[in-house]
Amino acid sequence: MDLDEKLKILEIDPLLKSKLASMAYKAIYLTDDEFDESKNELKVINLNDLVGVCRPDADRVENWLEALDILVYKGISFNRYRGREQFEKFMLDPERWGQWYPVVTYIDDKYYIEGDGKHRLTIAKCVGIKEALVIVKYPK
Repeated sequence: MDLDEKLKILEIDPLLKSKLASMAYKAIYLTDDEFDESKNELKVINLNDLVGVCRPDADRVENWLEALDILVYKGISFNRYRGREQFEKFMLDPERWGQWYPVVTYIDDKYYIEGDGKHRLTIAKCVGIKEALVIVKYPK
């Protein structure tokens, strides 16, 4: 699926596309032994504070439009998208996730996609959804 198809499915207009291209996508990486697993918590986060990725592939893109184009490629995420309002409910529904909650890292008052949920969280951020239910991991 190419970027234009993704933008059409997600109803991202040229103005929002331009905004996403100007939003920096920050890249960091921590190894597993740098986390304090005892502090993991399930919580709703503000996606305005989601700024990038904390994974080995974090430095592949420079902005959120590139992240949508290059890092989000699974059709299943786009198949779940039935409009912004429904996807927003989906991102906050604990019944939908089972054990597969999106996972983020909290560093310097910002969140970074760390584990499961890269596609879902990137789509949510790009379409302007404000909150998501995630597991938050904290460095030692």
